Amino acid sequence: VEVEGAEYRTAQFPCQVLATLKFAPMEQETEQMELLLPPVYLYKKIEEQPEIHLNFEGKNELILDKSISFPQGKVAIEKTWVEENIVYLSYNIESSAKPETILPHFVLTDSQGMEQGRQLFDRGNPQLIMFPLYNEKPQELYLSLDSIGELLSRENFTLDLRDNN
Repeated sequence: VEVEGAEYRTAQFPCQVLATLKFAPMEQETEQMELLLPPVYLYKKIEEQPEIHLNFEGKNELILDKSISFPQGKVAIEKTWVEENIVYLSYNIESSAKPETILPHFVLTDSQGMEQGRQLFDRGNPQLIMFPLYNEKPQELYLSLDSIGELLSRENFTLDLRDNN
C-alpha cells in the first residue's frame, strides 16, 4: 500500500508527535496492514558553540576542514559553496553512536545575527546540507551548530482492517 501524503506536528504535550497518513486505495479483501513509522529524531540543544565565519567575498567555495564537538562526538565540516542562491555544506559525523543515527541542525546567520536560510537535507546525499538563502548571496555568513538529533527507535504497528460489525 502506498502512502499518498503525510503530515507531522508536535503535540501540546512534551515528547509527542501527531501524524496523519493518507493511503492509496487498497484491495477490499485486505485484513491487516503493517506500518513502520518514518524516522523521527529527538534534538538536543548544543550550548556555547563557536560560530564559523564564512566569507564568500569573491569566492563561491570555501574549504573549511573544521570540526564542532558535541557530547557524543564531533561534526567535521569539509567545505561549503554557493550555487544558485543556495549555500551547500559538506560534513561528516564522528561519533561513539552510529553516525547514520545522528543529524546535526545548523543555523546560518549574517553579521547582525539574522537567520539567512532554513536548513534542508539532501536525501540522495546524507552528508550534504542545503540552505536556500532568503536574500541575495550575502558576502559574509556565520554558521553555528544549534542542536544534534538522535534517531528514535522505529516502531512497527499492525492495523486490523476487518469489518467487525
